[in-house]
Amino acid sequence: MKDDNKFLDYELEQVERTMDWFNNHLESPLDYLNTQKLRKSDVFISWFKISAKKHISKVREFIVLLESKGVVVEQIRTDRPGKIVYSDEYQVFAKPYEKF
Repeated sequence: MKDDNKFLDYELEQVERTMDWFNNHLESPLDYLNTQKLRKSDVFISWFKISAKKHISKVREFIVLLESKGVVVEQIRTDRPGKIVYSDEYQVFAKPYEKF
């Protein structure tokens, strides 16, 4: 969307502030995965833990912007995220089971 100039300047600044916040407050599971012997072709899904209230709040701010641009966003919850390959205080990163 950024490359297609879908955001106004102030919206783009909001996106960049939000992404900077996540870069400073959330570990990247990809850094961990790069040290493991996992196939890059596998599908993984990142889930927030319910206790990650501030992170979820930041995502919701971003969702408001996306929805204003016509992007449909759905929230998905599960007790079975799949085979967890990474976990920290705020998130789990999992390879989904066959039937998601």
